[in-house]
Amino acid sequence: MNLPATTSAAVVHTPPTAPQVWAVVPCGGSGTRAGAGLPKQYRPLAGWPVVGHTLNALAQVPGVAGCLLAVAPDDAAVHGPFAASALPSLMHLPAVAQQASGWLQLSPCAGATRADTVRHALQV
Repeated sequence: MNLPATTSAAVVHTPPTAPQVWAVVPCGGSGTRAGAGLPKQYRPLAGWPVVGHTLNALAQVPGVAGCLLAVAPDDAAVHGPFAASALPSLMHLPAVAQQASGWLQLSPCAGATRADTVRHALQV
């Protein structure tokens, strides 16, 4: 019986890479229940805005290629004094600052509910 000649080929095994995903941070709350002043996501907690702790943690997760901060169209992060001071400081958080340019994106796409905000953000 004549069997076909076989050739040997090198099998290259490449280590699996972490999936690349984008994180969506719903940040469209008005802070009504939290009281007067800034919405709670922008209030200071241990030296950073509350949302800063979330962003800094996400920036340390392997495979998170970027983060979309979904805010309300009339949010203080888009209009007003917060836009000129605190929001740019989010990009200087230790882990966020180590990410590539454009890792943190802001979108005024928040809806009436958190679910609406996430749905809108997924369509950006």
